[in-house]
Amino acid sequence: MFEDSKTPAAAWENTATLPEITVDPEKLAAAAETLRKAWAGIMASFEVAAEAFGKWIQSVAAEVEAQHEMETALRWARCYNRPLYNRYTHTKKKRTRKKYAKRILKWYRTEVAPC
Repeated sequence: MFEDSKTPAAAWENTATLPEITVDPEKLAAAAETLRKAWAGIMASFEVAAEAFGKWIQSVAAEVEAQHEMETALRWARCYNRPLYNRYTHTKKKRTRKKYAKRILKWYRTEVAPC
């Protein structure tokens, strides 16, 4: 309350009144149309980003699955195909190691995975 007023009614008389707000229907329709166009643009860019993100997630999932399959194949080869596993683990060259990795995967897919 104001210090110079004694009653609440007197305090309200001293405050400034707000101007009346009028809404023009044409301006409101134009603003809604502008908002709709902006939202459509945002959604279009979001769909492109979501599609790219989905492709990236699928590629990451495929890499993880391939790595998991290789680890499983190596575990099986360690027990049931020891000569091939030993050649893979004792190879220093990347090219040769890759060759034995392919052989282990081929063996795993034909002998173990169908079971």
